Amino acid sequence: ENFYLTHWQTNTSLFRPNIDLIRMLALNEQDFEILREVRVPCNTLDEVLNEKGIQADVLKIDTQGSELKILNGSKNQLQDSILAVESEVEFVELYRDQPLFAELDQFMRTSGFQLIDIGNLCYVKGAKSRGIGSRKGQLISADTLYFKPIDPTVKLIIKANDPEKKLMAIAKICLVYGYPDYVIEVVDRL
Repeated sequence: ENFYLTHWQTNTSLFRPNIDLIRMLALNEQDFEILREVRVPCNTLDEVLNEKGIQADVLKIDTQGSELKILNGSKNQLQDSILAVESEVEFVELYRDQPLFAELDQFMRTSGFQLIDIGNLCYVKGAKSRGIGSRKGQLISADTLYFKPIDPTVKLIIKANDPEKKLMAIAKICLVYGYPDYVIEVVDRL
């Protein structure tokens, strides 16, 4: 895969920045300037975690547009182990040909997850309207939080090699994200 190293490090991506769109927004075009392209070998998350003998409980992804690629390479972990996924999503194509929120959301739903929350909303004004009106502009990106529904979570806990450890994992995840009610529902079903 090509990896596009940009002037502002956190804009680096497997996708090329969409400079035409960036110029229309109140963003610093220079931050998205490609300093160099690097060819990098890639592997699926399923393969990497399998090689290391890891069964993940939670997945957090913020990879500048390649989140759906990573999720597609995580199908086994999503089915057999992962209880929650936090992922950045974009609502506009900041990077050329990147999947947007609707595609990622559809993938997560068909993978047996439900959308629990959307936060860290990022709004950007148009290039010509910077500083005019309220702080909001166009919604560009956000962080989404998906959990497995209660019954599939209970099934994962019951079939786990160490059910108590898996229950503690969902309890910790829920406490970190602020959903103690979810844990109560899981424990009630158990």
